[in-house]
Amino acid sequence: MTFDEMVGWERISEQRISDNGKWVFCKMEPWRGDATILLYNDKGEEKGSFKPAAKAQFSSSSEYLLVTKTPPLKEVEAEKLKKTDKDKMPMNSLIISRLSGGMETIDSLKSYKLSETADWLAYQRGSKKDSMLYPVARRNATRLVPGSQRFRICPKREYVIRRIRLCPLYLHSSERK
Repeated sequence: MTFDEMVGWERISEQRISDNGKWVFCKMEPWRGDATILLYNDKGEEKGSFKPAAKAQFSSSSEYLLVTKTPPLKEVEAEKLKKTDKDKMPMNSLIISRLSGGMETIDSLKSYKLSETADWLAYQRGSKKDSMLYPVARRNATRLVPGSQRFRICPKREYVIRRIRLCPLYLHSSERK
């Protein structure tokens, strides 16, 4: 066995079973390079693959898999060699995959937090310009209107909070009917 063959081996560095027991994901990671998240159903059939990826998480209802997709390692290293500004470096994105079918991507992701008890998601995007495309939900007397809501935790950070659904939430105000 050569050194290159050993470096090419992948290890399972993370795995999870959904709360309903019907889905499993595992993170396959080489010693150097981009990791892959593999999604399997309860019959052992591979239903999805996400590369390059940093982490994954099932929603509390087991209807969604959220995957943090990272820029390829070679691309990031090339930008670092060019001494690219931190603001212009490629950013992560969040893939929201409905396990029954369908997918949505949130680009320019800085951070996110998924509710442990309901299908709600709070996330921060990389630039204010990007964040302005999201509609703000309004409260009525009985419930929160489905959509998203912007709020500030501290003066320099803007977060978007929304229910996880695959629907056209990302239309600019001029594109909505």
